[in-house]
This record gives sequence, structure tokens and C-alpha cells, in this order.
Amino acid sequence: MLSISRKIFWVFVPLFLASPVRAGDWEDYRAAHPKESPCDAHVRTALLSTDKGENEKALKSFAGAEKGGCLAEDGLALAKAAFLNRLEGDSARAKELYEKALPLLEKDYPTHSVRVGALYNLAYLIESEGRYDEAASRYEEALKIDPAFQNARTSLKSLHVKLCRSKLKEKKGKDALSHAEQALLLQEELDKGLTEKNEDARREVLLLLVRAYDMSGAPEKAKNITKEIIPLADARTAEEVGAFWADPSREGFDLAEEALKKAASLDTKRTAPLTQLAGLYESKEKWLEAAKAYEDASKRKPKDPDLVYAMGYALFQGGDKKKAKEAFGKVLSLDPSHSDARDALSQF
Repeated sequence: MLSISRKIFWVFVPLFLASPVRAGDWEDYRAAHPKESPCDAHVRTALLSTDKGENEKALKSFAGAEKGGCLAEDGLALAKAAFLNRLEGDSARAKELYEKALPLLEKDYPTHSVRVGALYNLAYLIESEGRYDEAASRYEEALKIDPAFQNARTSLKSLHVKLCRSKLKEKKGKDALSHAEQALLLQEELDKGLTEKNEDARREVLLLLVRAYDMSGAPEKAKNITKEIIPLADARTAEEVGAFWADPSREGFDLAEEALKKAASLDTKRTAPLTQLAGLYESKEKWLEAAKAYEDASKRKPKDPDLVYAMGYALFQGGDKKKAKEAFGKVLSLDPSHSDARDALSQF
């Protein structure tokens, strides 16, 4: 067989400051602390001002309550003060107040919406510090109190996604799998009852699950999840799935072929899915199928001489010398300086 040189070319959830506005916060405080205190007026003004959005006035009143010694005695007031400090951008102070508030909230306001908000906001703050396990436990605690609090569920799912990606980078397949499975469960809970489910979010989790199963030594499970993904995939997802299974070590030729074909059909402008498909065929020495994929890619980018050269090379390897010669000639018409095409033609 003639030898022809070949170029290688291939080709967080936004912060939700959870502090529900309730006109009865002062009444709740009064019920929890029926004995009058000299600084009750400060607490009352602070709580009512917070509910009205008068943040500066509320902060001054909370400062007066703290000076009088009664702020530290009540979790609701502490949580409201923490909320305001978070709004003012003082995360360290907010975290300090939330941590002081939670034991008191558990004692005096166990099912109060302010406790749920405090758990959520503290979780967000400690997650931003990289204390992921502690953040997850806080999100979970908020959900136990209020199972309908979707912001906590969304944040917890995003945290598991983040941890899964981290474990995959560390090559810790079993840990990654655990986080992926929890993320999928949370995504399914988020989708319940929705008229239009968040398919993008679900696909993201399923892709992580595929990688985690593969890394954990469960390729058949990874393939089964992939079969679920492909029919729902958008172009980007299909291309990513195709590239993943195109790796010869994974023995996923059929899945890679199906995914890359779908990617190419969904995105009719890009050539990358087609060149990846061609490379997949070449790995199995399916030369004429590779040539067809390169031809389709060339139709999308007709002035690219390298795509035509790749088609010619595949045709030559597949035994169609006549069409290969025509392809190499076309390369030179596009790029007279294309040395590989000239060398190829010189051998006919």
C-alpha cells in the first residue's frame, strides 16, 4: 500500500438571603420572653424596622439591644441581626451571629421560619469557606424543618455536584458516585410537581453519574445511564457523551457513534462532532464511514483544506483511490501550498 503522510487535527445558585418577613416576629419574641426587659424597646423597634426594610434603623436598634444585654438571649433577634449584617456585606459578623442564634432558635423557635433561614444562610456562608460537610448538614437540617424550602434543596444539590466534580478530579470514584447519587435524588425532588422540568440540571447530574460509575468500575451502569441521556441530550451534551465513550478503553463505540451523530444533527454548523465521529470510525478502521463524516464536515466548512485532505486520506485507506486522488486535487485548489496533499498526489 502506498504510504501517505497524514496531519493530525481534531479539529452556585445565587445567594438567597432567607429571612422571611413576618409581622408577628415581635409577638413571637414576646411569647418566648414574657418577662419584660429594659431593652425590649430596642428589640421591638429592631424587629419591626427589619420587616419594614428600614435596615439602618434596625441595625442601630439591635446595637442598643446588644448593649443592654438582651440580644444574646434570643435566637430570633440574633438571626435578624445576622441577616442585616449579611445584607451590609459583613459576612464574618453575620456568621458569628448566626452561630450564636441557632442553639437558641432550636430551643425557643424550633419550627420558626427564621430558624430555617438562619440554617440556610449559615450553610451558604460556611460553604463559601470550603467547609462543605458542615454546610451540607445545615442545608439538610433546614429541609427537615421545612421540606418545601426549595432554595435549600437547590443549594444542597449544587454542593453535591461540586463535591462530585472534586472527587472525580481526585480519582476517588466511590466518593464521587455517592455525591452524584445524592445530587440526582435531590434533582428528582426538585422536579416533582413542575410543569416543565429542569432538563439541563438533570443532564448535568446524569453526566456526572456516568463518569462516577465508570471510575468506580461499573461500566454497565454507566452505559445504562448514557442510554437515558442520549434521547434527551442537547448538542453540547451529546458531543460530551460521544467524546467520553469514544475512548477505546471504555468499549463504548456504539454509544459514542449514536451520541456524536445526534450532536451533529442538532448543531448543523459546527464541524467538531463530525470530525470526532470520523476519528471514532478511524479507530475501528472504518475508513469509508470516516470519509463520509469528513465529507459532511467539509460541507459545513467548504474552504477548509484540511477537512478535504482528511477525507482523501480516509478514502485512500478505504481503497477508493480514484475519489482520494480527486480529494487531494481539491485540497490544492483550496490551498496550493498544502504540502501533504502535493506529496500524496505525487505517489499516484
